[in-house]
Amino acid sequence: MFGLPGDGINGLMEGFRQQREKLRFVLVHQRRAAAFMAYVLPSCGQGGSA
Repeated sequence: MFGLPGDGINGLMEGFRQQREKLRFVLVHQRRAAAFMAYVLPSCGQGGSA
């Protein structure tokens, strides 16, 4: 999962941390970058989520 954490989703980020064996979170600097990466990754055969 690609994203940019903030104060509003701290609880969600903790849930991601607890599931780190099943879920990979990639920190990005811009929301547009996260959306682009999630869009392109499936074309590489690896899936993606924004």
